[in-house]
Amino acid sequence: MRDNARLRLGDSNAYPVVASIPNGAILRITGISSTGSGWYRVRYNNARGFINPDAVTVTGDLSQVRRVDPPPLPTATPSTTPTSPPLPDIAIKALALTPTQPTCAAAFDVNVLLINRGDVDATVPFKVHAIAALEAGDIQLDEGSVDVPPGSLPPFMEYQTEIELNVPEYHGQQINIFVTADSDGAVVESRENNNERTISYTPQQGGCV
Repeated sequence: MRDNARLRLGDSNAYPVVASIPNGAILRITGISSTGSGWYRVRYNNARGFINPDAVTVTGDLSQVRRVDPPPLPTATPSTTPTSPPLPDIAIKALALTPTQPTCAAAFDVNVLLINRGDVDATVPFKVHAIAALEAGDIQLDEGSVDVPPGSLPPFMEYQTEIELNVPEYHGQQINIFVTADSDGAVVESRENNNERTISYTPQQGGCV
């Protein structure tokens, strides 16, 4: 017998392996496959199965060995791919400022245009949050948020909202407005990487010194 011959459940390599048999093992032939494949039905320790005739050296008379039917080939268990439930996908489509060039120490609006690119509306309220900071983002100057009620964003529809901010100083320097939709993480979405957007402006001096 060649090294590590495989004992299989049936008489072809399509059947699962029952055991690996080491070289030199002595097997008892209890049958020959009735399919004409020539595979022997053998017993090895407590395992029973079929072995390829090319893997063994036979001694003795096989004329009286009975023919046996191999078991049917196992059928593969049908697999199912789980489908994801329909979810909203809230994104910020556009940002704008009113006025377009805010003045230092004067209130202005951040206009936020939202879009739902998902399959269903958000069933819970969520927040849209805006932060005004210097260009590097390390000094926060003002912040604000608004609530978006459930039912406001059906699939592939848009929703406009505004957040009021007031930057009291730093005229002549670039100010970044960082806006985040669903900033509180209330909505489970199909994508979470399109909820942020930034718009920049340089405040006019106004009454600032």
